[in-house]
Formats: sequence, C-alpha cells, structure tokens
Amino acid sequence: MPGKVVFISYSHDSDEHQERVLGLAKRLRQDGVDARIDQYVNGTPEQGWPRWMLDRFDEASFILVVCTETYYRRFRGREEPGRGKGADWEGALITQEIYDARSRTVKFVPVLFSVGQEPFIPEPLRSHTYYELTSEKGYHALYEFLLGEAGVEPGPLGPIKPVSKRVAQLPPFNPALEPPLPAASSTVSIPQAVEVNDSATSRPPEKPAELDRRSRITRRLSIYIGAAVLILALAIAALSGQLANLRVDPSPYHEAPVLTSARGGRNPTGEVVMTLVFSTNIPPESQLKIEIGESPGFEKPTETHSVTDWQSGRVTLPLEENRSEGYVRLHFFGARGEDLVKSREKYFRL
Repeated sequence: MPGKVVFISYSHDSDEHQERVLGLAKRLRQDGVDARIDQYVNGTPEQGWPRWMLDRFDEASFILVVCTETYYRRFRGREEPGRGKGADWEGALITQEIYDARSRTVKFVPVLFSVGQEPFIPEPLRSHTYYELTSEKGYHALYEFLLGEAGVEPGPLGPIKPVSKRVAQLPPFNPALEPPLPAASSTVSIPQAVEVNDSATSRPPEKPAELDRRSRITRRLSIYIGAAVLILALAIAALSGQLANLRVDPSPYHEAPVLTSARGGRNPTGEVVMTLVFSTNIPPESQLKIEIGESPGFEKPTETHSVTDWQSGRVTLPLEENRSEGYVRLHFFGARGEDLVKSREKYFRL
C-alpha cells in the first residue's frame, strides 16, 4: 500500500500496553505499512498535541483503534478530570468523522490485544469488523485488510446452461366424463304458473321486532353454551391431572434477560475467566446467579456463581481450570429469594 498511512489510536493503560502498541507499529512498518504513533514524536510536537492528532487523522488512510476498558472509558468521556485527554480527544474526532460520513466509512478499524474485549469497542465502531491480534492468523487478517486483499476472489462466471421451457397442455378429452347433451326439439315448453292455496298451514309474516328479539336470544344461548363447554373442558383437564404442568410465572417482568456475549480466556494472572454482556429490566436489588452446564437444556447446573455487582450489564467470573466449553444462563431471584426469571442458554468456548 505505497503512499498510504496507518495511524494507531490507543490509551496509555500501562507501560506493558504501550510496548504492545509499539510492537504492532514496528511489525506493520517491517511489513511495508507506514504505521505512525505518538511514541515516534521527539518530546512535544511543534503544533501541540491536539493539532498533531488532527493532522494524523487527515493524512491517515486507516486508523487502528486499540480497544481496552480504559480506552472505552475515555472515548465516552467518563474518565477522571485531567486524565486521558488524548484518548478523549481522539474519541471525539472519531465520532465526529463517522457522523459526517453518515456512518459510511471503513477508515476506523477496531483491534483487540486479548479475548473478551468486545464490550470495550466504542458504540460507533461496533458495526465494523474487529481484529483480535492474539495470533498470527489475526494479524494476517488485519494485514490483508489494510492491503485491500482481504476476502476470497470469486471465480469466473460460467456459461448459462440451456433449459427447456415447459408448454402448458390441455387435458385429453374423455367423452365418458362429459354430461349428456339434451335431446334436440323444435318446440320449447314454457312452464305454467300454478296457484297453490295453503291457507290452512300458512302463517302471517313475522314483524321486525319479533325477529330482532329471537336473534338476541339465539346469540345469548350461543355464548352460554360456549362458556359451559369451556368450563367443562377445564374441569375435566384438572381432574385428569393435565393442569399439573401449567406454571404461573411469578415474575412481574415481561422480558427475559438477553445474553449478547459470552467469551472466555485467561486473564493476566493466568486464571481462566469468562466475560458476560447482557441486558435486562430486572431491578438492581435482585440477586443474580450465573449457572453453567455441559449441554443445552440442562436441568441442574454443574457450576453456579452468585454475583452482586451486575447492574452495569457486564460480569467477569472465574471458571474451573479444566473447563473448555459449555452453556451459560442467567438466573435472577427476588430480594426474598423468590424465583424471578431465567435467560436463554448461550454456548461458549474458551
């Protein structure tokens, strides 16, 4: 990609994190990509950091956004006053440029340095493809995208095969199925009107009021009969034990919690953890238990975790060392321990 520049936007989380960003920039430059970061500046730029960042945004063909919890907090402007002003400023620039482009841009590319970081991708970038740089495969996928070589080249179109069009045909004529024709006649007989005197059995026509009264009575009888049949059916079902499986949900909530993400991996200390992201309308004083099973539809969980700090919609919990995959669901209980609602199970794999 001669002449194209890639700028890396990141937050200064730690010395180790800055070294990983520097290593990414060095790797890209070794592979022919003109990657630029603030660490290449000698001290302070002459025009000041805000204008320096504006200039880098103007000259860059792509901007790699290294997403972490700290970067997301500063991107959203939720950092403590006086800290992280660079990532805060770059977040504002990214948001404004996407807004000006009416979201029709692929200039901003989210990248992750570890698994389970998807919740920290800023909202304006969540519709973009992100790249996990945890393996050579992830790096090469990013590299191919920057070169414009991602995806698979479609093969050539072959010739269109001729097809024969069916022609609609009339069914064969079968005289046996045709009705007989009437016999030919030179005269036409005209039926004569016959006067019938049924004075002995005839009744006077009913008045409109009488017809309306009978119609109302008929409708009421239909309603009463239908209600009686329904009550009888319910009584029979109750006596036969068919209502035993009916369950009245004690939860006053109409929407079950929705698990949007379940990703696992190892944290910096080597512990196996899983991060869950979900949305719910359950009140914050409720209790949450996270249940893990081996297969879908599990009745009894093989692993249960009680969680108190779940109101943000994101929970990270430790897992058993030998667990590699399974199914997870959220189970909420009321303040008195009453069962409220469960989420649908979601498959996860470490």
